[in-house]
Amino acid sequence: MRYPFKNLTNVVDNNKKEDIRSIREWLKHQPHLPSISDEFIMLFLHCNYFSLDRTKVTINSYFTVRAENKDLFTKWEVDEFDYETYELAPIPKKTPEGYNVLLYRLKDPDPNKFIFQEGLRGFLSFNDVRISEDGLCPGYIVIFDMKGCSMGHLARATPYMNYIKAFMIYIQEGHPARLKGVHVINTVWFVDKILNLVKPLIHSEVMELVRIYITCLHSMCTKCKC
Repeated sequence: MRYPFKNLTNVVDNNKKEDIRSIREWLKHQPHLPSISDEFIMLFLHCNYFSLDRTKVTINSYFTVRAENKDLFTKWEVDEFDYETYELAPIPKKTPEGYNVLLYRLKDPDPNKFIFQEGLRGFLSFNDVRISEDGLCPGYIVIFDMKGCSMGHLARATPYMNYIKAFMIYIQEGHPARLKGVHVINTVWFVDKILNLVKPLIHSEVMELVRIYITCLHSMCTKCKC
C-alpha cells in the first residue's frame, strides 16, 4: 500500500503515540522491514486492537508476504482491471455495528475469461484502496457471491495453490483490517470441493466467521441486485 490514508488527515490518536514509538523502535531492529509512517503504524495497531505483540506479527507478515509474492502485489493499475469479468464493490449501507461491507463476485460467468491470478491481484488491490479510503474502520464484512461460478472456474484456479497459500497467509496474518465476517452467498453444488481446497489453510478463528447461504443475503446486499 503506497498511500495509506490518502484521503484522511489527523488519523494518529495522540493517546497512542507511545505505542507508535514502541513499534518504531522495534522496526529499527528489523533490517528486513522498511521504515513506515506513523499513520501506517496506527493502521496496524488499530487492526490488532493495540496489542503490540500482535501488531509486530502483522507488520512482519504484511511486508514478508508482499516481498515473496511480488507478482501479486506489484504493477497494479486499477484502471486496467478487467471490470467486465469481475465486480468488486463496497456496499453503501453499513451494518448496525458500523462495519463496512464489501462484495466480490463474477460479472461474466464465462470461465474462459477467468484468469485466477489477475482476479486475485484485483482483489488485493481493491482491499488496499478500501483501507486507504476508509481509514480506521471498526470492521469489515466480506460477501463472496458465487452466482455464475462453475467447475470451469475451479479448474482454472486449482493450479495456482502457491497463490492461494500466499493469499490465505496474507489475509489472515498480514492484512491490516478487522475482519468481522465472511458470507458466501448463492453457493454452488461443488462448494464442498472449494472448502476442501482451502480449509486446511484457514485458521480456526477465521473459520468461525464464515457463513454459507444457498441464496442471497438480502439484508446486506439489497442494493447490489443479487
